[in-house]
Order: sequence, then structure tokens, then C-alpha cells
Amino acid sequence: MYQTGNATFEKRIDAEAAKSWDEQAWVGVSEGDSWFDYLPAFLEDPFKGDLLAQLHQTGKFHIFNLAKAGDTLENMAYGTDLGPNAQPVPCQLLTTLDAIRQHRPDFFLLSAGGNDMAGSDGVELEFFLNHASSGEAPLRTARALDTFQNYCSKAMQTIIDAVKGAKPDIKIFIHGYDYAMPDGRAVLRAPLGFHFIGPWLLPAFARNRIWPDIERYKVIRALINMLNETIENLAKANPGIVYHIDCRGILQQNTADWANELHPSVGGFGKVVAHFTEVILEVLNAMQKP
Repeated sequence: MYQTGNATFEKRIDAEAAKSWDEQAWVGVSEGDSWFDYLPAFLEDPFKGDLLAQLHQTGKFHIFNLAKAGDTLENMAYGTDLGPNAQPVPCQLLTTLDAIRQHRPDFFLLSAGGNDMAGSDGVELEFFLNHASSGEAPLRTARALDTFQNYCSKAMQTIIDAVKGAKPDIKIFIHGYDYAMPDGRAVLRAPLGFHFIGPWLLPAFARNRIWPDIERYKVIRALINMLNETIENLAKANPGIVYHIDCRGILQQNTADWANELHPSVGGFGKVVAHFTEVILEVLNAMQKP
């Protein structure tokens, strides 16, 4: 059974379900954002669904998914969500660690950083942009580098250290997305309370009068490269524990592979799944399964 963070589907793994798993399948826990929790993919094709659903359908993995569409790296690592009356709720990382201790997974998957860069309908993206009238380059390169190399790196290392502490022999895989398309396409409001509509990227560029299209694509490409370089450096700093899943260039810059500005189509997710499977199995198959 694939376990998803969507409210539409059962999220918990109970003891009986765990017993029914194929003993040859690798067990994982995943945390992340909408690349791991994307309900519209099930509306597009309920038999395939999103990235993690398709990953599970390979028959090689059983994954307990804690991802939540719209979640940020900052919330996953430190806790920023609030409950009623602006009262802080427990950090998401605590839930992740509980799942790791309970299910003793072989691997951990992390999808994070996208909403820190492009959340709040593009407001976060504007932090990295100069207005065209300023005469400066569109991308605030120094600010972006500082954000990824310091803030994002530290937050991810916080998660890595906590996950290692919960299960020292676990393998950790972190991906850095592919080159998103700032073309203004949105997710239409879907039933069952899915509220991510978008667009997330084009409004930020438009507010800053950044044209033509090629300039916007250059900015997104640079930001995605910075995030992936951050993950690469974390893998080097944590050898034999952290592995980078580099998805850059897997998807074509077209409406067949991308359902909207930030999310692949079901077919696009399928391409990403093939790469995920190859990278994860190369590492796990070198281990001796208990």
C-alpha cells in the first residue's frame, strides 16, 4: 500500500499492512512538498498518480509518506506552522523521526526547498529579483547564493543529522527538482480542498518587469542549479549517507512533461521515477538487506 500525505488517502501504516509487504522491497520514509504529495496527478490519471505513487508501483519500494504540498524546508527542519490562536505546533521533523524509529526504513527521501524559493504565489521568488528599472541584473546572485549555501544547507544538514541519529545506517536521498517553467500556467482549483492554484513564478517576474521569456528562464535555471549544487555539497560532506538525485534535464521544457509552472505531468513524473529508481537501487542493492 502506498501511503500518501493527501487527506484523501489513508496516511498511516498499521502493523498488518507492514506485515503484508514484500520482504524483498526496500522500505522508505519520505518527507517533502508537492513533488511528493500532488493530488492533481491522481485526477489526471488515478491509476498512476504522482511521483511517489509511481515509485511504489515499481514494486521495489514501500514508502511511508509524510510529505505535505506547500511545505517549506524551514518548517520541516525547524517548525514554523501555527495552530489556533497563532500557537506554534510541534516541528514536522519530530513526526518524521517518529516514523523512522517505528518503521526502521532502509532509506529516507527528502523533497524540499522549492516553496522556500517560490512559495506564497511568487512572493518568495521576488526576494531574489531586481526590478528591471533598477538597471541591475534580474537575479540577485549574491543573495541567492547566500540563501542556498548557508540557510538551505544548514536546514538540510539539521534534517540529515536528526535522521542519522534516529537510524545511523539509513541512506538519505535528496533531489533538487528540474528546471521549472515560468510561463504562467496554474493548477485549477480542484475538489477535496486542494488549494494550490498558482501561478507561482510568472507574477514575480511580471511585477519586476523582467522580460523577455529567455531572461526569466535564465533566472530559474540559475536558482535550480544553486539548489542542486547545495545538495551535491551535502552529499560530499556526508559520504556514504547522503545521495543527490539530480533531476536536471530529465524533463523537456514543454507542456507534455510539465502540467504547470512547478509540477510535472503524470508522464513527466514517470520520467523522474525512472531516474529515482536507478539512483536509489544502485545504492541500496550494494547493501545486504536484513
